[in-house]
Formats: sequence, structure tokens, C-alpha cells
Amino acid sequence: MWCIPPKQNAAFVCAMERVLEVYKRPFDPDYPVVCMDETSVQCVREGRPRVPGKPGQIERYDVEYERNGVAHLIQFYAPFRGWRRIEVADNHAAPQWAEGVRALVEKDFPDARRITLVMDNLSTHTGASLYKAFEPQVARALLDKLEFVYTPSARLSPFEGLYKGREITTYEESSSTKKRFFRWADYLPTSCRL
Repeated sequence: MWCIPPKQNAAFVCAMERVLEVYKRPFDPDYPVVCMDETSVQCVREGRPRVPGKPGQIERYDVEYERNGVAHLIQFYAPFRGWRRIEVADNHAAPQWAEGVRALVEKDFPDARRITLVMDNLSTHTGASLYKAFEPQVARALLDKLEFVYTPSARLSPFEGLYKGREITTYEESSSTKKRFFRWADYLPTSCRL
């Protein structure tokens, strides 16, 4: 994918140069670079059962499906470590983003001195969202371990384009908690309609 900057757009160039400088930093486990992005995908349920494959014949499924809601995916990934975490949320709300950032700092990289978080400048991607979700001392402690770097355009995110045009075929819901669960295998090409 190409993202052509608007002509004479100093803001775009400034933000892009900042992102490129971050990506040129030498690897340091104390200062990980983590990219973050969000996208929504339509969930579908098969209309008819699949016909399993046999030797010499591929699995078959019908084009008919039932709409099964929308899942909001939040992905954190460290491109220089080969690490990622994907969460499923109900919406783009600030508290859900804040919980993901808290897990990043406290569980995923608890020993990091500072985490550089590269993301688009969606209105929820700010320190204020941490203050909305947590007590001030928790929000401040999280911010002390974070450096926010904003991309000049959401179109530069690899995650945005990854699932566009694909529909998820399975969508599990626990009857006891009504919490949605995500299985990475559901996003592989064999489980997605292209």
C-alpha cells in the first residue's frame, strides 16, 4: 500500500519523519517499540454446515451466511521482537483502549523502562483516556512509562488493511459472561471470506 502525502503538508512530513526515526532506533529491550492499531470487522455465522474435505477434494462451504455483529480488534505488536497481542472489544471507547495500554505496561512489558507506542491520533489515543479510565496515580504511573508517537495518517497502519474485506466466520460468545472471545485461527484465510 502507498500513502502519498498531500502537497505542501508540513504536519504530515513532521509526523512521518518522527515515526521513521523511531523505527531506526537500535533494538533495546529496556525501551521497546510497540505499534498499536484498531479496526472493526463484521462477524458472520455459516448459513449451512461446511462439507469437510476428502483426499483429492477441498473443504466446501456455502456463500450464504448470517450477520453476527461487529467485533472491534485492538492489536499491540512489537515489530522488532515478533510479538503481538490482539484483544476483542465492543467499541472504540477510551476505557477499552486504556485497559489495553495498562496490560501492555503492567503485563506485557513490566520490566521496560519506557515503551514507545506508535499509533494513529484517534481521539481516544491520549493520556486523557488513561485518566478517564483509572485513578490519577495509576494513569500517571502508566504515562511515566510511555512515549506516544503518532503516525501522520491512519492509512499507514498495516493492521487497518489486513482485515478489510474479510469477514470472520466464527464468533463465540460465553453465555455466562457474555464476553466475546477471539481465536487467531479465525482470521486466517481459510476462515475468512475474501
